[in-house]
Amino acid sequence: MAHRAGENLLSSGDRDSLEQLEGLLLSLKSIAEKELRKEELTESEYDLINSYGDIMETLTGAAADKPPPGGSVDEEEAAMVADVATDPNSGSVLEEGVGKIYQIFVVAEVDGQLRLTQGGVFSYYEFGWPMSDRLTDEAWRELLNSGQAPARPEWTASFISQ
Repeated sequence: MAHRAGENLLSSGDRDSLEQLEGLLLSLKSIAEKELRKEELTESEYDLINSYGDIMETLTGAAADKPPPGGSVDEEEAAMVADVATDPNSGSVLEEGVGKIYQIFVVAEVDGQLRLTQGGVFSYYEFGWPMSDRLTDEAWRELLNSGQAPARPEWTASFISQ
């Protein structure tokens, strides 16, 4: 059955999540623009910066139609892999994956003063893999945990230290 324009194709929960995401992104855009103009942020804007990870985690759980186990996503479960291209001639696929979360330190101007800030960034991998043995997220996590993961791309060496 074809859907006509204007029909409600989203559940109310999905609509609410998308509206919450839109509001979050517009607020973060506004904050970034203020920072670029070197304007002072409000306490509520700082609160949003400090809590946006929790909001994203909630939205991610909602998108997966299940809450994260234990109320949060742990680092190991965050590792994911996906086929992004298939070459039937060689029988291989190009895999892209994220793995462990690395600490990142950034010097940022906050209220007119330089401050050392800390956050997290995913490790990144891209590699060929046999088409006959496509990786699942679980198999990828096993590779990472066993120390058998492929090397990260050479271009990441310029900004990642071991």
